[in-house]
Amino acid sequence: MPTKDFYGLLGVQPDADSAEIRKAYIRISRVIHPDRFDPQKQKEDWEQANRMLSEVNEAWQTLKDPQKRERYDVQKGFSTPRSAFSTEDLFSGFTYQQQPQSAPEPRDYGPDPTRELKSGQSPFTLLPSALQKSLLRRQRGEEEDQYYINTDQPAHHYLKTGLILLWIVILAFSALGREWSTGLSLFFGIATLLITIYFSRHLFWLIRWNRSPLLSRLYITPLYIIETNLGLVRWWPVTGIEDIRITSGKKYYSARDTFLKLKYASETVQLNIVPIQLARNCVHMIQQYRSQVDQAMAEYDYDYVRSSDDFKHAQTHLPEDLSKTKYASYGIPALIMMVAFGFLFSENRGNEPQIGSRIISQMLPHNGSQVNYFDGEARAPLELHAEKHRHFLVRIKHEQSGFPVKTVFVRSGNSVSTRLPDGEFTISYAAGNYWYGSEDMFGPRGSFYRDTRVYSFGSSGNELSGHLINLADSIRLASGEILEIDANEFQSKNRY
Repeated sequence: MPTKDFYGLLGVQPDADSAEIRKAYIRISRVIHPDRFDPQKQKEDWEQANRMLSEVNEAWQTLKDPQKRERYDVQKGFSTPRSAFSTEDLFSGFTYQQQPQSAPEPRDYGPDPTRELKSGQSPFTLLPSALQKSLLRRQRGEEEDQYYINTDQPAHHYLKTGLILLWIVILAFSALGREWSTGLSLFFGIATLLITIYFSRHLFWLIRWNRSPLLSRLYITPLYIIETNLGLVRWWPVTGIEDIRITSGKKYYSARDTFLKLKYASETVQLNIVPIQLARNCVHMIQQYRSQVDQAMAEYDYDYVRSSDDFKHAQTHLPEDLSKTKYASYGIPALIMMVAFGFLFSENRGNEPQIGSRIISQMLPHNGSQVNYFDGEARAPLELHAEKHRHFLVRIKHEQSGFPVKTVFVRSGNSVSTRLPDGEFTISYAAGNYWYGSEDMFGPRGSFYRDTRVYSFGSSGNELSGHLINLADSIRLASGEILEIDANEFQSKNRY
């Protein structure tokens, strides 16, 4: 025989009707619900609330069922079962016919409207126009009955996008006047790719955020939980939630692992909300609005739900193919950055310091740097063109005396135009990748060449006689017109 007073737990009389019992249950469960307490900081209150709610739920499960309630009333002595005795036995000698009484017809309230509340998602542009206007009013704060928090802000996206630009500046200054070795080139290439992949999504987020009419927010409304982000709208009803949990990290402001989890019968929704106090505020508002809906249903105020259901005509539409957007957000910036890196790499004509060597490389001379060893006018044109992958230090000497006339530095893949005085000259040059100064030039790995041809330059009035010379021309090297010499021969009677 049950010893608990279920009517006393709910605060109603034994003759209360089912509607009154339901209303009392909703009112009490809302007051003593464990979610009102922090299980970590208010452990005793939270445990007590769980025990009390368990007793109230037991009372409700018994009294809401007519058969269980009848058995409970009999056992508690609130009524006598009809099978014990019948009043007809007391009047068996009399003939009595009970007049039929017309029972009041039950009022048809229609189906429970909360069962029609469904979750869904859709791009903002595919929602009904009335719903679009409603969401924009909520964003402007023109709807009073709501609670919202900002879920994502552009500030940190701008900061991380700026790091891509900073890396470009670092690359440009690193490439200026210094040639990367294989190891350094590999490092810069991998670093550029990783930085671009990591930060490019922030760039695309900013592009989509500026194009979207909606801010990134989470709204708690009388009937729905609404999330708007980058033109996508998702919604879930405040009713039908079986469990609400907040999971948080070690830090109070943990942006990585603070989540609000809503468990429905068909899905579990996980929302990232920081700090944790905002998640608790959201739980409180969800419970408050859910209690209002339950109270309206207990009073058969179905219009409360029907009039507030903004999403009743909204249909679920799958968003655009996010995989393509994802690949574009990573691939396109990565491609652009790698092209920029390739350009800087190809234009990088300097030298990397060789720390620990006998000699240390220096900044590469500018293309076209030259030193003249003559006085007077120089009008005859000379154009020098360097092959790719090597730099050249060209020395022009008098054919008869062997004394220098001019030295010109030509960077890899570039051309230099200069002027010479009238006369006949010979050309020799050093070639290499790393520059170690005027004494060591291209270091132990440098090569030296002498052009066997004698070049004549002259100027007479408007007539000029000059030459275009391809340095280290492979055809002339093969034919023997250009000879490879040693450093001593190149250095003789010369000074840079």
